[in-house]
Amino acid sequence: MTDLIEAMAQQGWKVDVYTSTPTRGVDRDTIRYYRRHRVETMFSDNVHIHRMPLFQEKTKVIQRTLRFLLFSLECLWIGLTKDADVVFCGSGPPTQGVILGLIHKLTHKKVVYNLQDAFPESLVTTGITSEGSAVYNVGLKMERFTYNNVDRIITISESMFGNMISKVDNPDKVSMVYNWLDDTVHHVERQDNDLFERFDLSRDRFIVTYAGNVGKAQGIETLIEAADILKSDRDIEFCIFGAGASLEDIKAYAAGKGLDNVRFLPLLGKDDISKVYSLGDVSLVMCRKGVGTSGMPSKTWSIIAAQTALIVSFDAGSELYNMVSSGNCGIAVDAERPAELADAILKMKSDKAVKESCIANAYRVMLDKASRKSSVGKYIDQIKSCIKDN
Repeated sequence: MTDLIEAMAQQGWKVDVYTSTPTRGVDRDTIRYYRRHRVETMFSDNVHIHRMPLFQEKTKVIQRTLRFLLFSLECLWIGLTKDADVVFCGSGPPTQGVILGLIHKLTHKKVVYNLQDAFPESLVTTGITSEGSAVYNVGLKMERFTYNNVDRIITISESMFGNMISKVDNPDKVSMVYNWLDDTVHHVERQDNDLFERFDLSRDRFIVTYAGNVGKAQGIETLIEAADILKSDRDIEFCIFGAGASLEDIKAYAAGKGLDNVRFLPLLGKDDISKVYSLGDVSLVMCRKGVGTSGMPSKTWSIIAAQTALIVSFDAGSELYNMVSSGNCGIAVDAERPAELADAILKMKSDKAVKESCIANAYRVMLDKASRKSSVGKYIDQIKSCIKDN
């Protein structure tokens, strides 16, 4: 979002960003700071960030749902009362699409919806509800209302684009733009990476990293089961840099297996991204079975930019799975197959030529698909075309 907002500011646009005070993956001092500093300016005063007060994010579904609803109601009030040529909104939380549709319907402002997650399918794949349930059917109604009452829908993968085309009243309103590479991410040589000292890690071991959210959708249990399979190989260490609703459950799951080859480390800030993704000999992108068919995780590009070997535990046939396997960009295994994941890790460990070939192939694919300049430009063009429709 920072890249996109910066591009908007470079166009000379005045941008007001409304978000919550930060609560996930930050310490209490940071939380207290932003409670006192609600407004921040960026990019030559063209951008104003307004932080809305919300209670600390909880792990229980009811508490998180209440927080989502409160945030969306605050956004609705802002959308109804603030002047704007166009309102741009992402798909998290899922209620945001309905809010965007209401803003358009009640004010006739132009609205652009950035669809990062397929809803309500995501409720089924993460185990929150089942297809055909009352909750799922409400989700379908929310989805239809959203798609029929927004001016533009920008999806992030070819599979999501195809799904949207079949659901909207006007296919011309749908476009696809890949999430792009953060071009500040780069390779950090192992001897120069101070995370080894910070977390007392051995530079002599083969390190497997996972960095990001630890929730139901990521299927981190598969990682733990692969670590259990490989626990007799004392050269391999798993490092999980994460935060999220399932983190404590995953820690308990690993402890229950008595694993000492898995390290749980804090989710680090932007200044350490290059170090995190360069730390491992291989880095993982994970999903629970059924979740991976609807998106292309942007962390994939960061891993590739750090020139770390990529292993994806993702749905067979998904866009990410196909990109990795057909382009020889790494090793792709079907989701929730811990034995296959363990074999992929051993393959990367034992065959340096395969590992280096995968890194080189992945870097070429990344430059083709995930250029920041190209992708951000496509967003700007879509927003401009929406405004011109007035």
